[in-house]
Amino acid sequence: MKMKILTILDNATRGLDAANEFLLEECGKQISLNELSNVVLAYQHGHDGLTVMARERGVSSAAMTGAMDSMEYKGLAERVRDADRRKILVNLTERGMEVLRKASLASV
Repeated sequence: MKMKILTILDNATRGLDAANEFLLEECGKQISLNELSNVVLAYQHGHDGLTVMARERGVSSAAMTGAMDSMEYKGLAERVRDADRRKILVNLTERGMEVLRKASLASV
């Protein structure tokens, strides 16, 4: 059983190392793995709003707002008010979509 766990951990570590290498080579040092994860989350749930994104990520709304601030600052996403003005939606920018495209094509 120990060897199986070590193999799983080794594979996970290699995957994270490959993802870090991708981020450095393709996106520059300014995008973290956490931010890449938020880009994917915005792509999948941005149309549902920031509150849903926070729930999916398992973080508070305040934490998701901070993450969104960073994504906007780095040009990865933008906030958009829903038609009823109560919900804040998230759209990926061209840069955010490019990062997502590169990440989906990267081999690990």
